[in-house]
Amino acid sequence: MEGFSMQTCGSSFCHYFLTEDLKPLVYIEMILALATAFYLFYIKYYIKIFNNVSLKMLLKIDLERIKRLLSIVFLQKRILRDMLPGSAHLMIFYSFLILFIATLIRAIDNYSVEILGTHVLYGLSYEFFKLTIDLATFIGIIGVGVAYYRRVFKLTKDLPDTPEDRAVLIILLIILLTGLILDGINYLYNRSDWSPIYNPGGYLFSLLFKDLDENVIIMIYRSTWILHLSIVMTVIAISPLTKLFHLIISSLNAYYSENVPKIEVSFRKVENIEKIVEEGRYIGVKKFKDLTWLQRLNYFACTKCARCHNLCPANISGKILSPMNLVIDMRSHIEKNNLDQDIMPLYIQPETVWSCVTCGACVANCPVMIDHVNTIADLRRAMFSTGENIPDEVLSISYNIMRTGNPYGYNPVEREEWVRSLISKGLVKQASTEDEYDILFWAGCNIAYDDELRKAAEALLEILRDTGLKIAMLTDETCCGEPARRIGDELSFWEIARNNYEKLSQYRFKRLLIMCPHGYTVFKHEYPALGFKINAEIIHHSMILRELIEKGVVKPGSIDNIIVTYHDPCYLGRWNKIYEEPRDIIKSIEGVKFIDMPRNRERSFCCGGGGGHLYFEIKRGVRISKLRVEEASKTGAKILVTACPYCNLMLRAEAREYNIEVIDLVMLLKKSFERK
Repeated sequence: MEGFSMQTCGSSFCHYFLTEDLKPLVYIEMILALATAFYLFYIKYYIKIFNNVSLKMLLKIDLERIKRLLSIVFLQKRILRDMLPGSAHLMIFYSFLILFIATLIRAIDNYSVEILGTHVLYGLSYEFFKLTIDLATFIGIIGVGVAYYRRVFKLTKDLPDTPEDRAVLIILLIILLTGLILDGINYLYNRSDWSPIYNPGGYLFSLLFKDLDENVIIMIYRSTWILHLSIVMTVIAISPLTKLFHLIISSLNAYYSENVPKIEVSFRKVENIEKIVEEGRYIGVKKFKDLTWLQRLNYFACTKCARCHNLCPANISGKILSPMNLVIDMRSHIEKNNLDQDIMPLYIQPETVWSCVTCGACVANCPVMIDHVNTIADLRRAMFSTGENIPDEVLSISYNIMRTGNPYGYNPVEREEWVRSLISKGLVKQASTEDEYDILFWAGCNIAYDDELRKAAEALLEILRDTGLKIAMLTDETCCGEPARRIGDELSFWEIARNNYEKLSQYRFKRLLIMCPHGYTVFKHEYPALGFKINAEIIHHSMILRELIEKGVVKPGSIDNIIVTYHDPCYLGRWNKIYEEPRDIIKSIEGVKFIDMPRNRERSFCCGGGGGHLYFEIKRGVRISKLRVEEASKTGAKILVTACPYCNLMLRAEAREYNIEVIDLVMLLKKSFERK
């Protein structure tokens, strides 16, 4: 540092004059940090997750996945669904991203002087560069402050708050503040050349040192720089052991996630199911070693943000399931190398798995795209495949479907007689292989055996008949298999799907119309995944009704000044992203005052009937359906509309207590016609 003074510093960076002799420290610490980080990554992540994955698989380029990665990591769309923590995360992320890029630019500038004899940054470009750095630093400090405040005052319910979590935030704050101290001393040495407008952070922090001796300032600068560098390199080195590494693991999880762009939640296909059965092996996940590498990646990507925990209807209603805790427990046992151990009942309680209603709130709202539902599905599959830990009520669902073609065990003749009554009324034709139809209507089990839902189906068919569409039904319709798959009876589902596909393939029709979102989901997504793609458009009744209204073919009437709210069915909304069609139909009816419930669309609260729970009950805590109807009643609505037979049945059972009427979407439309 001999010969250095304020005067010799000039208008460029003083930093390189003040720390020139310390440059070897940068290279030493950087090499040590990267080597340590790679080693820790190898033993903590690579061996546990990627060890048996081919390099070809990992290096596969997919444009859709890249788009999703950009959306989730850089636009932070999912994170921002929860505004307070989302905003804090966004500020911290972009602050450090900008500062990282700025550090690279500074390094390039330094080497350009050594190699080319000139600066990359000078004049106005340098002033804007300094302003960008200062603004990024201030934003980062605000973000860290909000994140810390959120933890201290427990603004997020049940958010895990450990000393490590707080320490990470404090370390980030120290990095930002030491950066400002260095900036302040740089400003002090260049105060004649730099405007405070372009370097507000430097100006403010320079005031702390303006009266100090130059040698003291130099000592402070060099000490602070060594501290700043050492903290940054230490953070890089140990990052695989901290939450900060979620940036890497969560990005990988977002990229490799199996969820396709057109559907928020999807059931994973079981590969080679016939071969598995022939060889006498079990289906699903029984031991930790049965987990796929993507499932393991899921668990390690979890940051314990508690969003899934606080949105899970099972958890909210007092059941023992917490999607977050399930994922953390699975990760913990993988880390402990319990790979050959049975997962249940020693490590995960069967009741935890049976408590899930497969609503998908956890999956649709997870910022890093963890797929909790498929873990639960695989655990259920293994229980069914081995015959272990299955409640009798659940077993009876599968037995009823095999014996009677419906999960209730009702006489299939009743279903056939109802379909024949529709044919005799002229609402539909009996499907014939000799004819072609605009629509084949698939009623589903719940509609076929419930009087109120039958009325809704008949109302829909009346509307469609009056439009001149040619509609048919099968007299030998049976279960679509959805309940069997949701409870884990994968083999039965596969056989049902194949039989239904073969049956439907005999007929010619343009559209398969379904009122049940559960049936809609299996026909549209899950049958094709098994190779059983129906050669027709799969359509939900909310879609065709809105289509006919928009074309002016169906003209809604009016209802006298009534408040209506709408319940988003999980399998219509989160599973298939159909949110606006039902709302558009409701709003098209004159005199209806529509009020959404607080929890709506992708944050809708389940009716409690999914995952087989329409047919069995976990007797713990409060009924999920009760909580939902209570929420609906608080809107002041007299009518609760839904577009799902499952939801209709579950919510209707609670409605009398809250003096609210639960009806299907088409029945509201029918009410409006009656006023014409």
